[in-house]
Amino acid sequence: MIENLYYDGGDDGVALKSGMCDEGAAFNMPTTNVRITHVSARTRSSCFVTGSEDQGGVHNVTVIDYTCRDSPGGIILKDTTLPHSAGVAAGGGLGFPKSNFSFSDITLHNISGYWPIAPGGHAQPGQGAAIQGVRGFSLNNVTGDLVPKAGSIQWASDVRLSNISSEVMAHGFSCGSNATDVMLDGKPLGKCGGGGGGGGGN
Repeated sequence: MIENLYYDGGDDGVALKSGMCDEGAAFNMPTTNVRITHVSARTRSSCFVTGSEDQGGVHNVTVIDYTCRDSPGGIILKDTTLPHSAGVAAGGGLGFPKSNFSFSDITLHNISGYWPIAPGGHAQPGQGAAIQGVRGFSLNNVTGDLVPKAGSIQWASDVRLSNISSEVMAHGFSCGSNATDVMLDGKPLGKCGGGGGGGGGN
């Protein structure tokens, strides 16, 4: 459990991990049953992150009352654990490195985006939520401003989005054809699972 935390620093506000590279996969110890409540953060990275070092998987995560400001990224579920695509394609649930994430009562302010690391690279606009490599994800009651993009969804299934303010939704979610069963306020979102990117908004 993480609760009643204020963080102001140069790394992610909260980062969940479960081992990296081949060693993490061989050890195969997931991070599970995590509850995070009443957190306020200001970071030079992302508000919440899991991925890049989650070879054992991350499951059953609940986040309630998280306020984050002046940060490049919001809620970022990186998808670097492979092979996730086989499970999605087969429809059997195999291959998802993350499952059962619930976020509610989230406030985001000034999610600025990432500048390119490599010469000639492109800046990435800040987004409220990057939802990747997860089966079972809900995001409810989100307010904020200065969020260039609501988020993106890919290699994900059973995603529920609701009560996201018009300021956050101004530029909507992009959604890949490899995302399935994605709902926004009880209705299918854009072209998820339909062969291309899409978006939706209130």
